[in-house]
Amino acid sequence: MSEQTHKMDLRMQKATAKEQEDAFKLARLCESVCDPGHWVLPRFPDTEEEPGEIFDEDNFDDLKQFYEMVKALCPGLMRVAWGYQVLVDNVCDPEKSYLEYKPELLATAQG
Repeated sequence: MSEQTHKMDLRMQKATAKEQEDAFKLARLCESVCDPGHWVLPRFPDTEEEPGEIFDEDNFDDLKQFYEMVKALCPGLMRVAWGYQVLVDNVCDPEKSYLEYKPELLATAQG
């Protein structure tokens, strides 16, 4: 068998703008759990007139609303996370703790 026969082509569709936006909304919603004194069930999109309301974790309706928001925001999340990881693995310097281009990419870009 030729080398070409064994080559695998892995492709994933890019995350849509809505999937990216939903991933950020979900992250914000989940991070709000870490600050329960200020935990707000946000409304999307936020407005100054209606920024959200204080979440009561003992209230069944609030828990149901939280669950429904998480469920609605999750489609596409894996594509966003996977896409991020692929870019970091292939473009970013593994020696850095922050996002920085690989040295060879920087050298190529600088000519």
